Amino acid sequence: MSNILNISDFIGTHFLAETVYGAGKFNDYITECQEETLREILGDEIANDLEIQLETVLDQKYTDLIEGIIYTNSRGIIIKNKGLKSVLLGLTFHKIVADNFQSTSTGMLNQFNENSKRLTPDQVAQFANQRYNKASVLNDKDIFPFLDEYRQSSDTIDSSVDNTGTYTINVPNTLYLVDGDTVTIEGTEYVISGLVVDTSFVITEATTGLEFSSKDYVWEPFKDISKFNYRISWL
Repeated sequence: MSNILNISDFIGTHFLAETVYGAGKFNDYITECQEETLREILGDEIANDLEIQLETVLDQKYTDLIEGIIYTNSRGIIIKNKGLKSVLLGLTFHKIVADNFQSTSTGMLNQFNENSKRLTPDQVAQFANQRYNKASVLNDKDIFPFLDEYRQSSDTIDSSVDNTGTYTINVPNTLYLVDGDTVTIEGTEYVISGLVVDTSFVITEATTGLEFSSKDYVWEPFKDISKFNYRISWL
């Protein structure tokens, strides 16, 4: 499985000395924490899909989920989502520190002290818990609203073209739609193909002479997310 985080991400307030742990051990922790967190937050179905895509090319919805994005929600409020990567960083940092309590106290410096004194074990534990709880807050503040916002999307069809057996559906919005996804129009589900971003897609329909103009179309970028509790409790 490809990892979202790299060793180079552990800088600043998440600094850990690679020389203390070694690259192999770092990567083991990153992989373990990623797998646990993705399933806890997203559930097995979406986590499996994301893990498969991490090996190839990510759909835009997963890129925005991981890296973060500024978007306008359905209430017209501009939201800055810092991304799942930031949540994973805090949780992985805590796991490494908790499992390597002694070596961490000699491998992490207090960066807020001008003399760069090494932290005591109690200070290390407190600092690691702070990073974990900040990740929990970030999950609730950024990831939760993003997933909820795009659990289901809808818009109105501009026009349609009858191609005899298929229809080209001209639309203003295809955000997080990809070929093979399902859209619902007046209660009927259609698998789309031939997607042109924010322009059109094609559906198969044997009945000719239908008119789809001005009808709503609905799609569910994160349709399975509502089945799971995707919050992270504080320590």
